[in-house]
Amino acid sequence: MNASVKEVRSWRNRMLLAFSFGVGLATVLALVGAIVVWRMSRPTPWNESAIQASLNDLTSYQDKSGTTKTIVFRLSFTNRTDADYRIDSPKQFVVLMRHGDTLQSATDATINTRTVIPPHETTTIELNIPLDRLYSLMSTKDLIEVRPEDIQRPSPGKESKLTKSIHEETVALIPSEMTGLVILDETHRYRIEVAKQW
Repeated sequence: MNASVKEVRSWRNRMLLAFSFGVGLATVLALVGAIVVWRMSRPTPWNESAIQASLNDLTSYQDKSGTTKTIVFRLSFTNRTDADYRIDSPKQFVVLMRHGDTLQSATDATINTRTVIPPHETTTIELNIPLDRLYSLMSTKDLIEVRPEDIQRPSPGKESKLTKSIHEETVALIPSEMTGLVILDETHRYRIEVAKQW
């Protein structure tokens, strides 16, 4: 009778130990799973140092119908990472215009360059923003004040002689309140700041 009671207690102790181990293991696994899900659901922070941008030149052109004028920002992109930087599609970018402390979307802006920038190399890309989009964020007063003559893109032979005057006339078209650009590359999670250099 004594041996039977000892066997029951021993069996009960083993079951209790196995149950405790199972509960502990399940708790640890649930905690690890929750941490993994939490980390995966968090947005990846923007990398603000991967690509450095600076303004090379400004120009503008009108479409063939003469109804839409576009400002062209020629930007130098320097890849500061140790991997190739691939620009595959204009859809990977969101362009924001900085007006003081606020950022506003330039929904019609396009970067049509498709290229690969090797590590620590620089290339020029063109950012096109329709002039009416620049002014849609400005007051009517500002829109009326700035009315330089229409600028046409010069022919290749005359471009070098006219570069300075075209740059100056293009700068006159840009609202003075515009203090820079922010380009978000959603594919790579890069934030590219373009300070006002015009």
